[in-house]
Amino acid sequence: MQSLSLALGCREPTGEKPDAGALYIAFATGDLSGKTQTRTGFERQGRLQNRAELKALMEDALAGKTSDAWWQLFQKVGVPAGPVYTVPEILDHPQVADRGLVGSFTDVPGVGRDIRIVRPGFKLNGEAPSVDTPPPRLGEHTAAIMSELGYSDAEIQAMKQEEVV
Repeated sequence: MQSLSLALGCREPTGEKPDAGALYIAFATGDLSGKTQTRTGFERQGRLQNRAELKALMEDALAGKTSDAWWQLFQKVGVPAGPVYTVPEILDHPQVADRGLVGSFTDVPGVGRDIRIVRPGFKLNGEAPSVDTPPPRLGEHTAAIMSELGYSDAEIQAMKQEEVV
């Protein structure tokens, strides 16, 4: 079975909204219908006093299903939850692909292979900033930047020889 990575959000009871007590009762009773009758011991103070027991209860219950199965069950009863993806999973996620958030460069100099990069996730004036070149190699632009800062070629060479840059 795959490991479980799921983010849950719970709050104190507010009328008919789902709450932490409902979540714990769902784990304890297996009743994910949202129609549990009692919350004794599951209110805030009860949860604090029984933290170790509730932690063990949740861990045992969560181990019995995949994160996708739990997510679907929580959606049915209104418990805020969502999967927590690994880096490879998120980079391959359809929404990330549709937004163009991952770019790739083939046969990158100094790397000798294709690389993928994360593009900016925002837009300026309706346009996403472009990333048209792969990341620079270590030190690739040092001399140009030092020149722009006012260092002479001789000073830059001296710093290179002294391994300052």
